Amino acid sequence: MSKSLESLSYLHKALIHGVVYEDSTTLFRTMNFHGTLQGSPSITNNEFELYLDSSYDHPFRTVRRLNEIAASIPLTPKSRITLLSEVLNLEILTDKLLFPETGDIVHNGIPHYLRDGYTDLGSFDDGSPEERKNRAKFRFRKNELRPLLLLAKKKSSELGDSLYTIEGTHKLISSMNYYLELIFKYDLNEVSKREKEQAYSVALNFYSDDNGEYSFICRHIAVVGQMMLQSAGVISHLKKGNFLSGRHAWNVYKVDQKLYIADFTNGFGVNEPHLITDLISEHIYVNKDDQRNHYKIKRSEDKPILALKQKINPKLRRKLRPTTIRSTRRLKRKHGLRRR
Repeated sequence: MSKSLESLSYLHKALIHGVVYEDSTTLFRTMNFHGTLQGSPSITNNEFELYLDSSYDHPFRTVRRLNEIAASIPLTPKSRITLLSEVLNLEILTDKLLFPETGDIVHNGIPHYLRDGYTDLGSFDDGSPEERKNRAKFRFRKNELRPLLLLAKKKSSELGDSLYTIEGTHKLISSMNYYLELIFKYDLNEVSKREKEQAYSVALNFYSDDNGEYSFICRHIAVVGQMMLQSAGVISHLKKGNFLSGRHAWNVYKVDQKLYIADFTNGFGVNEPHLITDLISEHIYVNKDDQRNHYKIKRSEDKPILALKQKINPKLRRKLRPTTIRSTRRLKRKHGLRRR
């Protein structure tokens, strides 16, 4: 554990301190509004253990707390994106510490929290190689989704406490759906053509064209949506089963002890909140494939995973664009800050 603790950056230590003590004072003293580090925070082994326990037992709450800490520090827009990127780096590091690779061991079910390296094998009776033939293993690395995950974090930090209400959470859902529609298109034929007879895992950008647009089907879109919801700190779960009479994958999220549907493939629950009722769960979105789902946790391959060179969609790039001198001046006036 001490070796892992020593590998943490000063910024990560300040973030962990904020989670453990629910206080952003250490981070505030560590950074100025340009994002420049001003101090050398430290944490003990016990504090690090508390953080890891929190991340293991309450991953969504811990991620949201990290986002809130980052949002509480007065920073320029460019520096805030940089800080949120470091929050994401800490999440990935935490995944590796708490959820090590399971190699080629196949698990069934759907994890409540999808870890870095989650590899979706699909829904089958036993998940055997013969049954999975002609269907690609979909490898999920959070770094490949960095622009989208940062957008979810950015929107989460902007919404603040309103994210605890259905109104605030739905603003996040709508914003997520807008960007998912920009870069993802439902194309069963293209996906089938790309996945045909693939024996090895494929990376997310395996489904991307030269313009940064992805050809996906519901299972890909739902997993990406789940990763974005997690990165925003929203309690949520990937679901698989039947939509009316066909196989489908979608997302469920919780706000104020109530469950809502977000189907980013069909658009149900993304334009307005849809509470899960008995009618919906028994006749429309029938959750029956969770235990038939098979997956691995694997971050490396004996052979290179099949991937294309990824190109970030220009609209996502603009959304995460750097700050300007004018925004820096506005920040100074708003918080009465002088350069430290």
